[in-house]
Amino acid sequence: MTETAPKTLTISKFKDGDWVQLGVLDFDDKNQGTLSFSGSGPIYDQLEQDWYAISDEPELLWKRSVPREEDGETVMRAAAAMVRPDDERYIYAVFNTLERSYGYRVAFGK
Repeated sequence: MTETAPKTLTISKFKDGDWVQLGVLDFDDKNQGTLSFSGSGPIYDQLEQDWYAISDEPELLWKRSVPREEDGETVMRAAAAMVRPDDERYIYAVFNTLERSYGYRVAFGK
């Protein structure tokens, strides 16, 4: 990862009418993620299972919207890329996969 790339994701899930912070996913310089939890119980166990499934994948699909110039106007277009764990963009693919495929709310941490 580059020096300016984020290295932490905060993960939350909607439960009982409110967003509950479940844990933090910290990435080291080799993009290895370590998940720590804010509590325990079935919702935390599900996050652990989901993270294991994601981290076992050889590549993740990273979908995003990117601005493009068309006819003098800036428009947003969908873009996608397959990202491997050794790619500096991996944290963004993990973020996107957690939200898009598993329904978590994810934020970049400090």
